[in-house]
Formats: sequence, C-alpha cells, structure tokens
Amino acid sequence: MKITVVGGGPGGLYFALLTRKARPDWQVDVYEQNRADDTFGFGVVFSDDTLEEFLSRDPASYERIRDEFAYWDDVAIHYKGQEIRCAGNGFCGTSRFTLLRILQQRCSELGVGLHFETRVAPEELETRFADSDMILAVDGINSPIREHYRDAFKPSRALKSNRFCWMGSTRPMGEFNYFFRETEHGVICAHTYQYEADASTWIFEMSDACWQGHGFTEFDEQGSREKLERIYAAELQGHRLLLNRSNWRQFPRIFCENWHHGKIAILGDAKASAHYSIGSGSKLAMECAIALSDAVLAHGEREIGEAFRAYDESRRTACQVIQHNADVSLAWFERMDRSFDMDPMQFAMVVMCRAKSVTYDNLILRDPRFVRAADDEWYARYLRETGVDVRATRPTPMFTPFTLRSMTVSNRVVMSPMAQYSADAEGNTTDWHFVHYGSHAMGGMGLIFTEMTCTSPQARITRGCAGMWTDEHERRWARIVDFVHANSHARICLQLGHSGRKGSTQLGWEQADHPIARAEQNWPVVSASPIPYFEGISPVPGELDEAQMAAIEAEFVAATERGARAGFDMLELHCAHGYLFASFLSPLTNRRSDAYGGSIANRLRFPLAVFRAMRAAWPQERPMSVRISACDWVEGGITEDDTFAIAEAFRDAGCDLVDVSAGQTVPDQKPVYGRMFQVEFAEAIRNVPRMATMAVGAITEAAQVNTILHTRRADLVALGRTHLWNPYFAHQAAAWYGAPRAGWPNQYLSGADQAYREQEKSREKTLELQIKARPARHERPGQDPS
Repeated sequence: MKITVVGGGPGGLYFALLTRKARPDWQVDVYEQNRADDTFGFGVVFSDDTLEEFLSRDPASYERIRDEFAYWDDVAIHYKGQEIRCAGNGFCGTSRFTLLRILQQRCSELGVGLHFETRVAPEELETRFADSDMILAVDGINSPIREHYRDAFKPSRALKSNRFCWMGSTRPMGEFNYFFRETEHGVICAHTYQYEADASTWIFEMSDACWQGHGFTEFDEQGSREKLERIYAAELQGHRLLLNRSNWRQFPRIFCENWHHGKIAILGDAKASAHYSIGSGSKLAMECAIALSDAVLAHGEREIGEAFRAYDESRRTACQVIQHNADVSLAWFERMDRSFDMDPMQFAMVVMCRAKSVTYDNLILRDPRFVRAADDEWYARYLRETGVDVRATRPTPMFTPFTLRSMTVSNRVVMSPMAQYSADAEGNTTDWHFVHYGSHAMGGMGLIFTEMTCTSPQARITRGCAGMWTDEHERRWARIVDFVHANSHARICLQLGHSGRKGSTQLGWEQADHPIARAEQNWPVVSASPIPYFEGISPVPGELDEAQMAAIEAEFVAATERGARAGFDMLELHCAHGYLFASFLSPLTNRRSDAYGGSIANRLRFPLAVFRAMRAAWPQERPMSVRISACDWVEGGITEDDTFAIAEAFRDAGCDLVDVSAGQTVPDQKPVYGRMFQVEFAEAIRNVPRMATMAVGAITEAAQVNTILHTRRADLVALGRTHLWNPYFAHQAAAWYGAPRAGWPNQYLSGADQAYREQEKSREKTLELQIKARPARHERPGQDPS
C-alpha cells in the first residue's frame, strides 16, 4: 500500500511512523513545504492521559519525548496580586521544534520517506499522487487542500473576537501560570508554561477593544514585545520575551462536516481546531492520528473508504467534545472581564471550571485543599451577604439557603417545570399531579415549579395541559400546595403561560408540536404575527390586536389571584420556548410594524404589560420570576444585548429572578448540545445585569450544581429529567457531601440514616476507584514535578 502525507506537523508524522511501524512493507511518504528545522510557535502541551497513549503506541518516541519535556502538576492563577494554586493536574510541555525533531528521527528509523521544502499544489494532488492508495491532508489551520476541496469537506470557519499572540521567554517556571493583568484598557491574560530548560511559552490574550486601546498592531512584533514587557515586567522577572512570527491573530474555529473525500482524508487543524486554552492542536492531531492509523491498518488494504468511515466513527464524538469544551473555554476568555470583580478563590474556581469538563468533585479529587479554601471563601461571603453562618456545618454551596423577598428556600436545588399532559378534559389536575408533585416534594429539593399552567382553554398547548381559570382548578391546586407545605420543606412556584402558535397540539409523547389528529378537536391559535410553527402543517395563527391582548392580560391577572389564594409561594410568567409571549420577544416570530414590533423595547411591550398587571395582583411579599429563551439557536434571533434588555426590563417591573432557558422558538433551530449547555446564558445575566438567575439545561449531577453556584453562573439550579427518574436527587446529594439532614419526612427518617451510611461508603469507594484510574505520572526519572 502506498500512502502520501501532505504536511509534516506532529499529526502527520505520528500517523506516518505508527503506520510504517506496523506495516514496514507499505510505502509511506511525508511532504512538507518548510525546512526540517523550521517551526513556528514555541511549546506544546500534553496531559498524562495523552502521554499514557504515546507510551502504549510507540515506546521509543515516548521515551525521547519524556526525556525532553518539562513536567508540572500545579496550575497557578495570578489575580490582583495573589497567587492561587491548584495541584493534581498532570501536564507536560515540550518544545515544538524538539517534538518535530524526535518524530522526524523516528520516521527516518522506520523508513518513512521525508521530503522537505516540497510544496504540493492542491489542484495537482490527485494527478501528482495518482498511484497513491491514500492521501492524508495535514496542512494546517489554513489548509489549501481543505479549501480546494471545500465542497467535499464542507468546512465551517468562525473568527473569534479576542486577539492573541504567541511569544517565548527565558524565564523558568515549575507550573502552568495564568497571569491576569487589569489595565486601563481592559484585562489581559498571559497563558504561560515551561517547555524546556530556561524556555517558556507566553500566549498573550485580550479583547479587541483592549488590543486597540493599547495601540497594538498586527505585524509589529518588536513594538508589541516592548509594550508587553512593560505591562508584565514583574511577572517576567527581568527576562526578555522572545519572538518567532509573533504576530497578533484572532482564533479561527474550524470544523469539517466531512473528514474524507475519495482517497483523501483530512486531519489536525485542517479538520478541526481547538483553542489553546484547553491544551494544544498538536495533542488533538496526534490523538486523531492514532485512530486513523488504527483504521487504515484494519481496513485500508481492502477498502480505504471503510478505513475512513471507521476513523470518523471512532473520533468524531471525541473530537466534537474536545472542540466544544475548547469553545466554552474560549468564550470565557472573551468575557473574562465579567468575572474580574470576584473574590480570589471564586475567580480561581471559574478559571479551573471554565470549560465545564472540570467540576467541583473533579477538583476535590485533584486538590482537596484548593476546594476547601474555595468553600471557606464562599461561606465567609455568604455570611457577609446574608448574616447566616454555615461555616460549622460546611454544607457546600448547593445546600445553603436562598431568599427572594419573604420566601427562603432551604437549598439551591430546583425541580424544573415539566409538562405532564395529564389533566382531564376540563384542565383539572388529577391524581397523577397530586402524586407527582407530592412525592417529589419529599425528595429534598428547595423549590418545585409546576408545569406551564394555562389561563384559558385556548391557552393550552394540548388537551392534557393543566389550567387555572376555574374554581375547581384553584381547589385542586390548593390541595397539592397544602400537601407540599405540610410534608416537606419545599417551596412551590406556579408557572403561568399561554401556548400561542404552539397550541392545539398533540400530547408530548405523541407527535409533539403537531396539530391534534382529529381536526374537529383543534382550536384557533394566536401569536405576535401570522406565522405558523410548521409551514404547511400548523395552522396560521391570528395576529393579536390590542383588544385581544387586554383580554389575555385579564386572564393572567385572574389566574394570578387564584394562585395566590391557592397558597403558591412564588409565581412565574413563561416567556420562553416559542409560546405566546416568546413570540413577541423574538424577531424571528414578531414581524409586526406597529408599537409591538421592531425594536426590543417594542417587542417587550405586551409581555411587560402582562407581567406588571400580574405583579400588581400578586402579594408584594411573594417573589415573581420570568422564564425566557436567551437564544433562539438560529441566525437573526434573540441576541445577548436583547437578553440583557429583557432581563433589565422585567427587573424594573418587579421581577426577582430570571429563569434562563433557550430555544424551541422555531423548528429549524440548531442547538449546541452538551452538559450544562444553557448555563452560559444564565451566567451572562447574572454577571452583567447582575440579576438573580436560575440555570437549566442538561444539568444532571450534584457536582455540576456546586460548580455552577461556586462560579457565579446562577443562584438556583433546576434539574428536569434527572428529577423524573430520581425524585430524591437532593437528599442523595446531601448524603454524598455529608451536608446536614433536612426535609426528610418523619416516616422516612430510618431511610435517611441508611442513605447517609451508604453514600459515605459510596463516596469513599468512588474516590478510591478514581485515584486508581488516574493515569500514571510521566515525569522523567529524577525530575521533581514541584
């Protein structure tokens, strides 16, 4: 088999050596347009996990890499004159030049053909290498081959806003350092680490506004060095910055939809780029090179297409997860100024947990002293802000009380509103609701939200939606509220909403969002504009006029009064997920040309009028919240500035908390799913308008709850599906952390004793297994990682 590799970076070289090592009878050639000793940048970073993989794949190159690298265990965060360290991270840095030299030597030993100073024109690729069975494009982030075949590879490219440049220094260091500097023009971060003796990488990053304010220019390396040496004089400790094509850039986020075309595969930054703040592109490229080599060795001789498909299947999800984590980390650095008023340990927690892949529990395993210090600071701040001292019991943030007006919830865990579609034909709650809410209330959460409860028959989403427009509705809800109050410590919030154009649809477990199958059972729907949810399937909604708006407002006021009489502790107006009020807020669904359309102030007019009327009817001592979709997941939808304007307008109308969700506005949305995928929107509102927020969306673990709270992403954390299968999530988490017992019914106290015993054993066993599963440390013999 004949294989041609275009691009002599780490990914291409590692693929070549692994493949040739396994099949010395195959011909493998690498073509690189630069000289063998050319390299740009300074160091590269690998984790213990990656080093473990290198050891198992090719011990010879692994040993040479290990002999050359600088190992560190600590991450040090330098913030407002303080250094905060977190241990247990296990990374190494090595010179990019050294890495390339080692891989080139190993390729030569194995008989790989190396051709330097040889440019391969993409338009000649298939004719020049017509006799190759496989061609691998590893030609960098600006890949000419990818661009030539862009119709096949289907790349997306987004240029991120921050400016960065890559320099070096002779300053030695024994840890990875983040040096944060607040300047008159904004915050600058230097990402720094040692990669060989007396040589360290310094990546300087800042916003475009900060960059322009300091007068940096893209190609003035010398001028940039002089300015940065002045700003970072203390951190450089008398050492100079070194230059190597240290031009200012903006990070290009690349991802190819297709990874192969004919006999051509694509790898490395040419295929997918990952922001340097979570590692290095070399690491990602070499891990993908391992998978591609495995696939080619297994299938390549028979069918190269099958090999490419196996490569795609084995690496696509892993690559997307890494890139998603990198995207989240990158986004935090783009907005790092929003966290710059934090106390030191809270800021350090944000830095360590910024990508969401590291959580509170992960940090307990890495460095329990770091977490204890962060908790100490949390409890001290909580005492300052509330006058409540929890330092003796150390409950973790999720089990500290939280107060809105006169309502105090015993902990920060919330059962999210979840439609049950189980009301009777008149909209009455049934035994199902009584058991559902009553049993979950005993699970230990601090606050329970009802499903979206409708204010009229026409406001329903489905025929199974619960209502609050009759005396019987009020009576049945009161029975549920009374049971929750009598048998648990949970508070309960009534969520009121109107389906808008998404009404008159089938039950959630049928064909959701589609009209009821029997046409005679449907009812007319309304919206901000006459735009159906599904074109050609859903009915065209009537555009509300002011008389209809006034009638709907009156229905919400009446439902509010009923909710107060029923004893609900809190009230929420549903303005999310494409329902009636959301249809006014989003420019995708509001095409009006009158006073209710156009600017965000106009689009807010009707939802705000209803909220103000509800606030006036709701007891002043009880809190109110609003649920919003902070992003429509579609171009041209709600913007972050819109979200801030919405939050501030509701705050000024008497809103106490923003329940921050996203999407479900239009059917062609393209959400970016992942763990805690909507939390960033709650974090933005919490840190810019500075409103209390509730985070929702793919939150499944107690560790995630504590992470969200510790890092000031939200004040309350709502879990939906997790509570469906585990109503006792909060009690279980309290037992796991050893938090004080609270909210257990007397009938279940013996179960509480067992829960705490079992969770303590489980915690000890889990930590033991995690410690055993941690990758081996890879510092070279005699090297002191400290």
